Amino acid sequence: MTQKESIVVKTFKTSEIIEGISKNNLEVLDWIWQTYQPVVQAHLDKLSWTKSDTALVFIRTYQKIKQKIQFNTYSGQTSFRQIFEERLRVGWLDTLSGYMPEALLNNDSRVIRLFTKEISPIVWSITEKYTGSTESAEKIYAEAIWRVLENIQAGKYEETGSFKSYFLAVVTNVLRKNVRKVKREVAFEDYLTDKQVDDSFDLFQEREERLVLLEKLLRQADEQCTQVFDLFYWKGHRTKAIAQLINVSEESVRARLSRCRKKLKAAFARAQQYEVF
Repeated sequence: MTQKESIVVKTFKTSEIIEGISKNNLEVLDWIWQTYQPVVQAHLDKLSWTKSDTALVFIRTYQKIKQKIQFNTYSGQTSFRQIFEERLRVGWLDTLSGYMPEALLNNDSRVIRLFTKEISPIVWSITEKYTGSTESAEKIYAEAIWRVLENIQAGKYEETGSFKSYFLAVVTNVLRKNVRKVKREVAFEDYLTDKQVDDSFDLFQEREERLVLLEKLLRQADEQCTQVFDLFYWKGHRTKAIAQLINVSEESVRARLSRCRKKLKAAFARAQQYEVF
């Protein structure tokens, strides 16, 4: 038997990979790197992007995968390759975001174009939640880019957080100021408090990830919570109107909202106890 014939290539089932990531199994983690580092590199090659970012994109992709596993948002029917390729786009966007401040100042059309391609689905989704359609999404995106550039030029942008999160905060602000009929924010913090949302980096850190988790928690909530949250936050009804719609007192509606906020806040806190790689 030759040396080549004696080599056995180790493979793992998706369930074994998921368990290995959860337990930080070094054998599994090394296998993921050896197997999927070429996938990341091929993705960057396709975009004509430098290979020097391969390790950074891989790490950020892995972080997103671990979040997905820890929040139990992956399907048992999904292969690990599908999970990786899905999260690769998010990891790539996080990496690309780091180049955006300089790209805007230098009018680097290549970086701006790639960022626009990756961030647009998120902007379109947020716009639809606010307005009920994506008709104004392109206009909202253009105004947000212009405002961010103004802030950078004026020295108001501080690189203390994710540019992606900052940009989405600006998008949200543009929507809030332009859509007069919207009474409620479509953001996680507004589901749990009555406070107004500002543009701080921390408040909007990984905003779209929080929305995914929130929607999952809402699906698991009891029927009363789901009903009042849908009417109050998504459809914008006031407590008095909700009371009439579901035939209970306004005081009862307020009590349900308060109780559900507390339950969701506790569930979200439990989910965040997981340490992200």
